[in-house]
Amino acid sequence: MKSNYRKLIKLLSVITSLSYSANMCFAHGETDTVKSKSQNNLNNLNNSSNITLKNNITTLSLLFGIPVFILGGIILTKLPSDSGPSTGFESLIPGVTDFLKNEETMKSYIQNELPKVTEILKQQKALATLDAKGDVMIIGDVHGTTEVIKYLIPETYNFLSSNKNNSVVILGDYIDTHGKPERDDSLVAALWFFNLIKLFKGPKDPDESNIRVLVLRGNHESARYGFYDSLKKYWCDNLENCMSELPIALTIFHNNKKYFAAHGCIDPKLEIKNNGKDSNLKKIPLFSKDLFGVHGGLDEKLNAKEKAEKAVAQSIEFNLMWHRIRTHEDGDKMVSAYQQMLCKDYLPPSSVRKFLDKFGYSAFIKGHDGDMQPVLELGNGKRVITVHSITLYPEDKNLNARVAYITNDGLKVKYFLDNNRTIEIKDF
Repeated sequence: MKSNYRKLIKLLSVITSLSYSANMCFAHGETDTVKSKSQNNLNNLNNSSNITLKNNITTLSLLFGIPVFILGGIILTKLPSDSGPSTGFESLIPGVTDFLKNEETMKSYIQNELPKVTEILKQQKALATLDAKGDVMIIGDVHGTTEVIKYLIPETYNFLSSNKNNSVVILGDYIDTHGKPERDDSLVAALWFFNLIKLFKGPKDPDESNIRVLVLRGNHESARYGFYDSLKKYWCDNLENCMSELPIALTIFHNNKKYFAAHGCIDPKLEIKNNGKDSNLKKIPLFSKDLFGVHGGLDEKLNAKEKAEKAVAQSIEFNLMWHRIRTHEDGDKMVSAYQQMLCKDYLPPSSVRKFLDKFGYSAFIKGHDGDMQPVLELGNGKRVITVHSITLYPEDKNLNARVAYITNDGLKVKYFLDNNRTIEIKDF
């Protein structure tokens, strides 16, 4: 809108200048014509009339032109120098969120700053580790939703700034609003979380435990169908390189306990070594757009490149991002027809419990499943914690947007936007 004001002012200025010049030429031309028609005693009278005409036209031009130039100058000095409409996010934290101002400033960030984030991410393994010295804020699926991002930007910044030992974990799926462009701020979400990594990186040290912000990959950061819908306008090597370096899973160490975190589900073939610091996971490249059909299924028409990726799509990494956990042990008790249709991609709770027991984890923390309750008890103090940070079904009080906090007092699941309820687990 502001750029349109500039164009209008420039147009008025040009019109004023042309009008003034044309009027001057007209006046001059009229004088010459009258003079050539008569060389008699009326010459002096005609000259007097022409001078009056010229003065009137000049006066009118100046009366119109000078205010336009003055007004234009005032407006132009008030407008910011950068072009493009404001996103509305830059005012959330003055001096910190300025790069989220508009398309141009975000493109500049991708070009100049994102490679620095990628270098930090390269320090992390596919199974990253977080040695939490303070509280941990956990964010689930955001899907670029405007109202959620506006809440989370100041919330995450203040949480990290309030205590140098605090950490933030994002469980993936921070882009792609599932075809709802009217509330899609996927680029803002991605760049804000990436920027937090850089803003709150600890002292220079090869030890990744100094990284206070952990951004995991979800299925929407792995299949390009989400990217192409939400980020195709900005896609470039810098963005792709950064996302390819995101870890797949995370071990959180806190108060002599450890927790396993991933976007989707665990895989029985996953092997954890060195007390949760090593595994058989590896970082994988982004998937091709055409690799996926309905509900994430593999397309039968695979070209040569996609055939190579098919092996990846059957990998442990893929399962950690895509697969789900059954609400009940028996597949016949699935809570929805959608779950029944995809039950082959669902792991029973007993398999999750077996994994946690085998590798000494107290809980599995995940996102992905918007219709799962926040806490699924597995018995013997083992749990699945599901954090979904967007509201899917406003009428269901159990499914509203939430974040979680691991504190010295236990686990707190906080609902926001629609209500302020908090679920607390003291023995977490």
